[in-house]
Parts: sequence; C-alpha cells; structure tokens
Amino acid sequence: MPENAKTVEQLHIILERDKNKIYQRINEVEDKHDTNYADLKLILTTFIETQKPLSKMVESIDNELKKLNSNVTDITRRVDKVEGKVTAHDEVLEKRSNANTTIIVAVIGSITTFGSAALGFSQIFFK
Repeated sequence: MPENAKTVEQLHIILERDKNKIYQRINEVEDKHDTNYADLKLILTTFIETQKPLSKMVESIDNELKKLNSNVTDITRRVDKVEGKVTAHDEVLEKRSNANTTIIVAVIGSITTFGSAALGFSQIFFK
C-alpha cells in the first residue's frame, strides 16, 4: 500500500491525490502545447503576411521577364535578318572581287601584249 495507508479510505485519498497530480501535470502539458500552438500560429501568420509583398514582386519580375523575352526574340529576328543581308552583301563583294581580278588580269595581259607588239613593231620600223 502506498505511503503506509492503513485504511481503504486513506488509500482512496492518496489515490485521488495522485490522480489529481496526474491531471494537473496533464493540464500543464496541455497548456504548454496550447501556448506553443498559439505561438506557432502567430509566427506562421506573420510569415505569410510578410511573404505577400514578395509574391507581388515575383509576379512583377515574371511580367518583366516576359517583356524581356519578347524584346530578345525581336532582336534575335532582326539580327538574323541583318546577318542574312551581310551574307548576301559578302557574296556580292566576293563576286565583284573575282570580276575585278579577272578584269585586272585581262588589262595587264592586254598591256603586256600591246607592249610586246609595240616593241616588235618598233624593231621592224626602226631598223
């Protein structure tokens, strides 16, 4: 028998006292959990409220990125067009360069031929 209870009534009193201690401890733990829950709820609510401006800012950044993507796409198209024009221009310049080289070779050949012919004729006439 606990604490040397001599009668059933004393035993009943001791058991009720122990039961009250257990209930008191349960209430303390429950109060502690309720307090922690309330604190956690307050912290979570505060955190959610502080994140709302961040959400708006992220939406704003998303819109700006969409605009930037559109601008970059337009610029890419324009660069592709310019690249095509530059390639066509380079081809024209290469054709002109080849034609100019052919003309210069022909002119030099003609001058050389006429120079040789003039020397040949000068030998004939000035002998």
